[in-house]
Amino acid sequence: ERDLNGQWQQDQKIVPSNRMSNDRFGFTVDIEGDIAIVGAPNKVGSMGNGIGAVYLFERNMQGVWSEIDILTPGDGEAFDNFGAAVVLEGDTALISSPFADPNTIRDAGAVYVANAGGTGNWVITQKLIASDPSMSANFGSSIEIKNGVAVVGAWRTKNATGGTNDAEAGAAYTFDFNPNTSNWEFTQKLLPDTADWIGGDLFGGSITMIRNYLFIAADEDDNDSNNMDPIFDAGAVHIFQKDGQGMWSEIHKIVASDRKEEAFFGQRVSVSGNRLVVGAAGEAGDAFFPGEIDASGAIYIFEEDQSGQWIEAQK
Repeated sequence: ERDLNGQWQQDQKIVPSNRMSNDRFGFTVDIEGDIAIVGAPNKVGSMGNGIGAVYLFERNMQGVWSEIDILTPGDGEAFDNFGAAVVLEGDTALISSPFADPNTIRDAGAVYVANAGGTGNWVITQKLIASDPSMSANFGSSIEIKNGVAVVGAWRTKNATGGTNDAEAGAAYTFDFNPNTSNWEFTQKLLPDTADWIGGDLFGGSITMIRNYLFIAADEDDNDSNNMDPIFDAGAVHIFQKDGQGMWSEIHKIVASDRKEEAFFGQRVSVSGNRLVVGAAGEAGDAFFPGEIDASGAIYIFEEDQSGQWIEAQK
């Protein structure tokens, strides 16, 4: 927690009540207010290894975090990796199982919706799958939820051309919450511009959203913002905007100002206010002067200007 002097101090160490070796507790985390959610995607279950589990913690009035619930999928199977991605908003949690086999389609992936009941217990209420599930798509590779909109990445989806190099092009799917049915309903499949959607881009590997902007990373994209000047796995982030009818369309594509091979720009993205942070784990260059350290990594900060453009402000 941050103290009155602005310093961050370790407040507590949290472990699960039933921890075991190789659970990978902490592989994914999210927090909102006094609730924290933690994924342990390698957790062993009754159906075998790697079924996965998710833990809910709550902070009491004394500031102490305590485990309040453990969630596992009722239809989980070995190596589904339930909990590989988690996200919270209010009393709703999205939990991914990117290696689940819905409709017996191997590794197509699924996302579970969990809600806090009136007694404080969390219950899985819905299972989301892609509108067009496909083998090894890994639906649930990334997830985001904001203001009644959920977005799910499927970064290994094949593109529609059926060519020889069509694997791992990637896709993202949007779902809107219907208060009349209390269900999440599929609304749209998002793809980059057709000319820029090729195998190996991993579009949908990381997603973040704010207001009417949606940022979908493709950290192995080769092309620049004009779909030119290919540099192997330099990476990119595609920006979508929602119109008055609730439909999303791509408005811009951003890349690093100093694009480099295998920088993986977009491996992680996060947005707050008018600032977008983009991770490039493979980046080798220093921020201010020449000199490279292989895959040392970098973060790029973009800011929204008055015209709605996202401009690189700092590395």
